[in-house]
Amino acid sequence: LLGDAQFTAPMAKEDEHRVYDSLIQVRPNGKLNITGSGSLTFHGNAVGWPTAAVAVEEDGVLSIESGTVRGDTGNRTSFCYAVNVNGGTLYVYDGTLIGTNRYDQSPISAVNLYDGVAYIHGGTFQSRVFDGAVGSKYYGLSISEGAAAHISGGVFKGISLPNSTQSHTYRMSDYVENGYVMTIDGSKATPSLYHTISGSTVEVYKEISAVNIHVNSPAAGKAPATTPEEVYLVPEGATVKSITWYENGELWSDINFGSARFEPGNTYSVEIVLVADNNVKFADPLTSATINYKKAAVNAHAGNREKAIVLTADLGECAATISEVHLTVTAPKEGEKPSYTVGLGSEAYKPVGNYNNYKDYRQWYMSSDGDEWWVINENQTFISGYYYKFVVDIQTASGYEFAVYDDGTSIQPNVSATVNGYYAKVIKAYEQDPSTYITVEYNFGECNDSIVEQVAIVDVTAPVAGQRPNYTYNILGTGYQMNTDKNAYKDIYWTNPTEKWYYIKNGIGWFDVTEEDWVYEHETFIPGHEYEVNVYLFAEDGYEFAHDKWYNMQITATVNGQTAEFKNTGSDCAWYQQIEYTFTCAQPKVDTLLLYDLDAPQAGKTPDTEVTAAYPEFYEVSAVRWLDEEDNEVNAFEQGRLYTAEITVAAKDYDGTDGCIFADAMTAYIDGTKVSGWNNSVTKNNDNTVTIRYSFRKGAAAPAAPSVSSVWEGDSCTVTLESFEEGVSVMAASYENGRMTEVTYLTIIAPSASLSGDTVQVFFLNTVNDTPICEATELHP
Repeated sequence: LLGDAQFTAPMAKEDEHRVYDSLIQVRPNGKLNITGSGSLTFHGNAVGWPTAAVAVEEDGVLSIESGTVRGDTGNRTSFCYAVNVNGGTLYVYDGTLIGTNRYDQSPISAVNLYDGVAYIHGGTFQSRVFDGAVGSKYYGLSISEGAAAHISGGVFKGISLPNSTQSHTYRMSDYVENGYVMTIDGSKATPSLYHTISGSTVEVYKEISAVNIHVNSPAAGKAPATTPEEVYLVPEGATVKSITWYENGELWSDINFGSARFEPGNTYSVEIVLVADNNVKFADPLTSATINYKKAAVNAHAGNREKAIVLTADLGECAATISEVHLTVTAPKEGEKPSYTVGLGSEAYKPVGNYNNYKDYRQWYMSSDGDEWWVINENQTFISGYYYKFVVDIQTASGYEFAVYDDGTSIQPNVSATVNGYYAKVIKAYEQDPSTYITVEYNFGECNDSIVEQVAIVDVTAPVAGQRPNYTYNILGTGYQMNTDKNAYKDIYWTNPTEKWYYIKNGIGWFDVTEEDWVYEHETFIPGHEYEVNVYLFAEDGYEFAHDKWYNMQITATVNGQTAEFKNTGSDCAWYQQIEYTFTCAQPKVDTLLLYDLDAPQAGKTPDTEVTAAYPEFYEVSAVRWLDEEDNEVNAFEQGRLYTAEITVAAKDYDGTDGCIFADAMTAYIDGTKVSGWNNSVTKNNDNTVTIRYSFRKGAAAPAAPSVSSVWEGDSCTVTLESFEEGVSVMAASYENGRMTEVTYLTIIAPSASLSGDTVQVFFLNTVNDTPICEATELHP
């Protein structure tokens, strides 16, 4: 709807019922999408007969995104709906729908849902009565017994429900979606208590009851968050409008120039404005409001607390961010008691607890099988053959904070930890702020006596198609360590004298059994190939690997819980060992496709066929087709029409082997938007191809108009093209006494033209069909 259009049906004689039932019919399998800032009015001009601006028949689909649709009757004694649904499906996202009545005693509604189903997410629904219809009832929405409605938004001037039967009493709860709030004339109401509501304004909306958001905490040298994308855990239905920072109590005025950085010792507070989306409101008061787990003050923005709020929180003094924690703990040794002393790699953090309560925050666990654990006390001694792990709570010192990240549901610590040089597990401590308090857990594995009889290697990253080798792992056991000094590489002196290609690194190496060659760190795994991992170990002082007098090894070894082989049987086998295990490179099972850079349709432009896959080592875009409303393939977009991108995604091909396998149930996101809803689909064709249909809900936009400049000398005008937009044709015409005398086209190659006349007009046309994209620019001397 680009303007305010009115259509009037011919007058029918009062004794005849030959009338136009509707201006537009959405027939079986037809689809109509209405959007824009204008309006569409239909004067039905029937006598005693219902009409509608739009009628939806069985299996038709009508979608209204914006604009105004009005049903009117002119001066005739009848009534006219905005939309009459007689089967099919109606979607309303926003906009205004109006029905009118001039016929006494007949009810009227903006939307008459006689049959079919409606999904109403927003919009305004109202009806009006005139002249002799003052005694009639009128509603924003009327629902008949054979129809279904799912209401999750909207403002209705009354709602009419079906008459109750012996088997069922119809209530608003049959139609208002669970989790949504309903008000009647501004007061909250329970949907299950209400039947038809006449004469009152009914509003349905989603309510945000709590706001617990997060921004990156002030950290020395880091830039402050200034864009909405840098605010995390924003409630669904709310949008960040602005972020304002205060430094030492004063407005941080130069923050938007890009050079602002947090400085240690300075104090900071932040003010964030949140705006509720359409059909969403903030509860007043909120049950909880925090920024970075700190209580936030809540105030109304622009005078309407339900639609926009300002949250303000004091984030305190700028802290240095900690992303690594290094601890030392005395490892279990047979016959010795556990030590609770924790060595620290920095003064920026410390173990929780003191002399009186340290055992509440530092605990040793014991297990007979490595699965079921129980706490031991400080007087028990370590026993060979049992498994042990140590758990300790760590907190930051004053002026420091742990790095954190948003996992989509909560804020988690973004910290890596080691115990005695080996990677340990970092978890969020229950109900604690992860920026100041974390839990570190390290599994020492099986306690050995002085003779190591069992070696357990864990956390080896198995080969996955398209990924590079990983050179990290852990050990489960005491008396031996990773031989991180064991490195091997090839000098690439002909490329760069300082460059090396490692194939043994950090005490681990990968060998391609299929190709009989080492895998270098810059190479990727090939699906279907077998890869042998080689892990190099050495025994600690006072320990040695079990062997007999002929140097036959007596140890057992596992990698990721699977039986592995030992390789070193020489004279130094008691102190140095090499563990081997063979993997088959896996084809990952992918259930979510992430695609980027799909340009929306724009009139006059050719369709975008360059779409980026987020993980090209697994899958890639093999084809992109663009279809119009009738599923015909198109090569250029036309203004206002709706288009669907049909994208084929294929598994990456590795010499005839697929880089991944697609799951039976597939999900896809395009530029961050989930592919779902009306006319959108994700279909698995087979194990290695998926087809995505992604429909744009808005018609192709007109291309932007170029800019031109003009210079007059007498009656001669020189017109020059200053900027150019693909999809636009530029035509200049001169006029003398109202008659066109000369026409020329401006192009990138010929951007200027001189024309003579008393007036010159410049036309901006769509190159597809030469239709104007805006009003002509008129130039005068």
